[in-house]
Amino acid sequence: EIRESDSNFLDWNTKLFGSASTDYDIYVAISTDKTFINLTKGGIQLSKSSSPLSIGTGGSTPNISVSPTDLAIAIGDTATFDVMVQHSVPINLVQIVMTINSTDFAVLDQDSSTSGTQPFLDLGNVFSSTSAIENKFVSSGNQLRFAKSTFTGQMVGTTTQPVALARFQLVARDGLQATPSLVFSSGATGTVLGLMGSSDPLDTGGGLTAPPAELTRQARGQIAAIVELEGRTIAPATGDFTTLLDIHLRPPGSTIDLDDSIFLTANDDDLTTTDTLEVSVGATGALSLVSIPAGRYVLTVKDTSHVSGRTDTIIVRNGETVTISSGNNNGFFGSDLRGDPTALLPSSGRELIAGDVSEDNEINEDDVNLIISAWGTDDTAISFEQADINNDDIVGAADLTVTTSNFGNSQGFGAPPVYKKSDIKGGIAGARNDHAALELRGITVRPNLAMAPGEVIGIEIHGRDLEDLAGYEFRIDLDETRLRPLVDRAEQGDVFTANPYGSVFEVRVEGGTLHVLSSRIGKQWSAAGEGSLAKLWFEVIDTGAEESLTLGEGVLLNTRYQPDQVAWSNSLYELLLPQQPALSVNYPNPFNPTTVIPFALHGPTDEVRLQIYNLLGQRVRTLLMGPMAPGFHTIVWNGRDDSGRQVAAGLYISELRTAEFRQTRKMTLVK
Repeated sequence: EIRESDSNFLDWNTKLFGSASTDYDIYVAISTDKTFINLTKGGIQLSKSSSPLSIGTGGSTPNISVSPTDLAIAIGDTATFDVMVQHSVPINLVQIVMTINSTDFAVLDQDSSTSGTQPFLDLGNVFSSTSAIENKFVSSGNQLRFAKSTFTGQMVGTTTQPVALARFQLVARDGLQATPSLVFSSGATGTVLGLMGSSDPLDTGGGLTAPPAELTRQARGQIAAIVELEGRTIAPATGDFTTLLDIHLRPPGSTIDLDDSIFLTANDDDLTTTDTLEVSVGATGALSLVSIPAGRYVLTVKDTSHVSGRTDTIIVRNGETVTISSGNNNGFFGSDLRGDPTALLPSSGRELIAGDVSEDNEINEDDVNLIISAWGTDDTAISFEQADINNDDIVGAADLTVTTSNFGNSQGFGAPPVYKKSDIKGGIAGARNDHAALELRGITVRPNLAMAPGEVIGIEIHGRDLEDLAGYEFRIDLDETRLRPLVDRAEQGDVFTANPYGSVFEVRVEGGTLHVLSSRIGKQWSAAGEGSLAKLWFEVIDTGAEESLTLGEGVLLNTRYQPDQVAWSNSLYELLLPQQPALSVNYPNPFNPTTVIPFALHGPTDEVRLQIYNLLGQRVRTLLMGPMAPGFHTIVWNGRDDSGRQVAAGLYISELRTAEFRQTRKMTLVK
């Protein structure tokens, strides 16, 4: 309850309720979690925090900080931070120097195409028309360094809304301390802001606030359980519960498994399967899951020949081991026809029901028929491994009996949701792809200059939010006098790679149009999620190649052959535009008497100037003055001044200038 006596909330109450003199009761609404019975009405339980919420007075927003300001990190985690900046007067320089402990963290390189480690990714929000003048990791001092400047100055952020300058990522090492160190270096050579009109940069000794991040080490948790398999104790079986369990660890109410890479790497015992986490269980049925992030989960386990069993909601805290033991409230459950927990397992809470030979998580006549077809000792028979429930290398009466014992009753179902084996693996049969989108990605990393004749560029067509993809077709229109498609180099993407029956992929060029066609083979599988559709390559024939590609029509087909129009999430023009303005080196250089000067503009520019100066700083020639469209451009200088006279041999300076950008290059005219 928050009352008017709490001065920290007077302003907040006034804005929200129109008055600061009224008492208000604040309640938390908790939605019902349908995971079995412990969270039904009257049974809600909340964990008591060891450190109750406390509300203190607010402080001023720092000039430089990291977001998030506090973070719990486990060994192996990749932590992502943004450097946030704000100041009340325009600035023309921002220099970030951060110090880490090398035993705590490794630094991720944000640009593998450049030599050395570049720890920061420029987010383009501060001094957007300029590039970073420093971006490096100095291992000798464990420093992350980043700096940008501008000639004109810029008001950056406010006290209520700082601006994200750059992003960096750290990977927690095995030696991670309890309170890892991540601080801004102080002093004039450390983290500073350059203020317009001031010759001295603002540093931490002069009033700049740059508080360190508050980090804590978080230990991952574990789950221990015993999973017994019904039928494994039937003679002549040995009572050995050794198996490879399908593991589904999910938040309550979710249908999506935990996809934490550290958790998966630490527990997956069968790397040949990519869609399911499989964990080995020993002879006693002992199951151990490690490296689990703190959180609330439901654990479901499924074995070949047995229906799945599911826990109630379990809570994994930092460094804690949760034991799934036995009984109604702490064990594995099956379900009845309504999806409620069955009474079949309460005695042990760990034995999975036997007889699911068809692997549809239900025991019925299909399972009996498969056992009969595999009767005997011929292990080449269909479903022999699944039919051998007691694991004695013989399919016989023992296997049939345990199956028929569970057949036809209301308890022969796996835990909800029922994980039934589907004929359509990957996609949902008959689902539409109307929410899917195709995204264009660059394969080659090009310098920020005009695409020169002979250069080869590559683009990837990547699908997102696919639901049931059985085939696709699209086209790209192009000017072959500027850009030639390299059909022989075209590659099929990985979207249909998982189909055991393969796929068809065809690329052809007709009348200035590149056609791409592909479909999966067979009816038992379709693609879902995301994946690469195609990788296409082109050779630059002439300038202006970036303007010659146009995305055409296309369709995505589902397993019912229903078409959905292709939705492109970006354009080829956007993909091929320069990422920032640039003045490139002229060619040839040295030259006599003419040379070509390439330059690039990221967006439409009202005033562009390209001028030539001599070494005395005198303007010799104005080649360009006025508005220009975005793209890659070239202009020729014939070695003459504005009066048409041939200039003398020597060194000259070309200058490209816009309202937000200025760059120069040296040129040599020879006789």
